[in-house]
Amino acid sequence: MEKGGSTKQAAEIEKNEIIFRPKVTERLEELFKEGTDDAAIEAGKLLVREILYNTKDEGEFISTVE
Repeated sequence: MEKGGSTKQAAEIEKNEIIFRPKVTERLEELFKEGTDDAAIEAGKLLVREILYNTKDEGEFISTVE
């Protein structure tokens, strides 16, 4: 909240958008910079774990995958 009681928008989240925790984002960036096949596989595994186990699923899409 800014002075005078007005609000300031800090972020905009679209419907069905995934926002990752900073720790995950940082690790994905590190893996991207590595640019190896092993890094790509690790990034894929990290994304799967985050999406399946650490995501609040408002649209109930994840239950159709498990």
